[in-house]
Amino acid sequence: MPPEINLAPADALQDGEMRAYPATPDTEVLLVRRQGQYQALAARCPHYGAPLEKGRLINDQIVCPWHHACFRVDDGHLCQPPALDDLPTYPVRVADGRVWVTLPTHPAAAAQSPDATPTALVGGTPASPRPCRHRPAHLCYCGRRSGRTVRGPDAAHRRLRRPLGAGWGRPGRALRPHQAQQRIPGRQGR
Repeated sequence: MPPEINLAPADALQDGEMRAYPATPDTEVLLVRRQGQYQALAARCPHYGAPLEKGRLINDQIVCPWHHACFRVDDGHLCQPPALDDLPTYPVRVADGRVWVTLPTHPAAAAQSPDATPTALVGGTPASPRPCRHRPAHLCYCGRRSGRTVRGPDAAHRRLRRPLGAGWGRPGRALRPHQAQQRIPGRQGR
C-alpha cells in the first residue's frame, strides 16, 4: 500500500495560495488550496525543474515561473508548452485537522506515453540522386512507392538529375562563359 503522509495542518493555506512541502527526503509536494479544496501536485516543473511555488496560480492553472508552462490544478494536465509532460498529481484527504497526501511507491511517469504522440520523420526528396539507405523504407520517398521497393534511381530520378537547358548533357555543346557574354545585348566585343 502506498504511504500516506501527514503533510500540513488543514488551515496552513488560504484560498488561492500554494506552497511546497517536503514529503520525503527526495520528493516535494506542491499543495494548492482553491475554493476550500486541497490539491497535491509535483512541486517541480517537468520542463527544467523550476519551483512551481514561485509561479502563479491563475484561475484553475499553475504557471511556471521560468518558462510559463501552464498546468491545470485539478489533474496536472499540460495546458501550454514548453513543458512536454503533465504534472503528477497525488490523492489528498483532510482528516483530524491535517492534510494527508498519498504518494506512489514508484516515481510518477508522464500520463501520456511517447508512443501516443504522433511523430513525423522527413527524409529524401523526389530529386534525390540515390535511395535513402539509412532511413526506413516506408519513410523515404525514393526507397518505397506504392508497395514496391525501388532499387536505385528510376526514370523520374534520371530525368530530374539531368541538367536542364539547350546543349546541356551533350559533350562539346555546352556554352562557354565567353560565348555566353557575347550573347548578352550591350556586351558585344568584351
